[in-house]
Amino acid sequence: MGRMAFLLAIFLGTIMVLQATANGRMIGAWGLGGTLVANIGVQVALTAAYFLTLHFWPEKFPEFYRSRIESSSFTWWYLLPGVSGLLIIACVPIAIQSIGAAQTFIALVAAQMAVSLAWDGLVESQPVGLMRGLGVAITLLGAWISTR
Repeated sequence: MGRMAFLLAIFLGTIMVLQATANGRMIGAWGLGGTLVANIGVQVALTAAYFLTLHFWPEKFPEFYRSRIESSSFTWWYLLPGVSGLLIIACVPIAIQSIGAAQTFIALVAAQMAVSLAWDGLVESQPVGLMRGLGVAITLLGAWISTR
């Protein structure tokens, strides 16, 4: 499972670059509003397909994805993923246009690693460890060097 998760992370990193660069070109052609409408339209269609498939063939999904929405469990921070997605769609293409894709994603990955390390230590109560901390420090140094 570890190898598959690693390959999944590489795949997601790849499509993040493709998504951000495509959005940058779409923003140039359609403006930010048109790009957001197109992205939201695709997301709504895929979400509808997901829920229809879940309704008619629930056995196709692991239990983790079959849980039902409970309105009583809603908290304000459930809005953060949607707001984050909007910011990524709107802002990453601007960064790519300004400093290039490589520097944007080096900085993005460095920030993700630093925040993930803090999250693991503070929220998940997982030990940070010297090697993980050193790996993040080297990545942050690499991000800083790449901008010079």
